[in-house]
Amino acid sequence: MAKALPVKLGLQIVREMRFLLEVKAVSLEVISYINEVQSLKERVDSHSLMKQYFFLKKLNSPSKLTPERIEPEILRRSTLPRPTPIPQIFEY
Repeated sequence: MAKALPVKLGLQIVREMRFLLEVKAVSLEVISYINEVQSLKERVDSHSLMKQYFFLKKLNSPSKLTPERIEPEILRRSTLPRPTPIPQIFEY
């Protein structure tokens, strides 16, 4: 009986170490996925910046540089919420 206790403890320690190694492997895999998602996000952000750059470059062409055309196009492409009109409180 005295020899069985150290063997049981040794097996328990081996099981726990194996479990911890599996947890570490899974956490490394999760970190890898997080890094991959972050790099994809950076690529999307840079793509978005490039699209904005080319959009502004296109707007600067003389044929399209009229306020009637620029403002609706900017509002259409904008990701910001649309401005709400200020109510007229006083009549002039």
